[in-house]
Amino acid sequence: MDGNKALYRPNSVLGRLEKAGYVKPYDSVVGFKCKQVNLLFKQSNLGYRQHFGFDPELDNSTIKGISVLNTTESANNGQYTAASGDYRANLSSATMAELLFVLAHDDRELVRLPLNTMVRTDNSGKFQLFDVSDQIWADSYVEILATGSVSTNDTISLMVYYE
Repeated sequence: MDGNKALYRPNSVLGRLEKAGYVKPYDSVVGFKCKQVNLLFKQSNLGYRQHFGFDPELDNSTIKGISVLNTTESANNGQYTAASGDYRANLSSATMAELLFVLAHDDRELVRLPLNTMVRTDNSGKFQLFDVSDQIWADSYVEILATGSVSTNDTISLMVYYE
């Protein structure tokens, strides 16, 4: 018998939410595809919105979760390397607190979160869970909320979990 199934009675609130697909174990990413997306800042002005590139695979999927790699995690994961071959380190969690992640469709904001809330090492090893399917990845962006928080050519790496 599955330990999680035994905890939820079939007609309980959690049982009904699980059956509808709204409840999942936090550490379970089984069945989700995962893609690393790198975002390179082209400007560093206050209020600047750095949009993600066009990605038909993420546009035609359901985003189930996102985590952001900080400087600690990037040591264990692939990092963005510029065309010149230069290594680009990810930002610290403190710097990410001054950035805002927005998942959007045209001008409609579907998800709006401070970027540092999506760092797994700062969130007990958990990624941010979503169930969003009408996003347009190229309309989504990271906005700079504080002067001097990022520099031109700084990089953010996200792990996007989707179905």
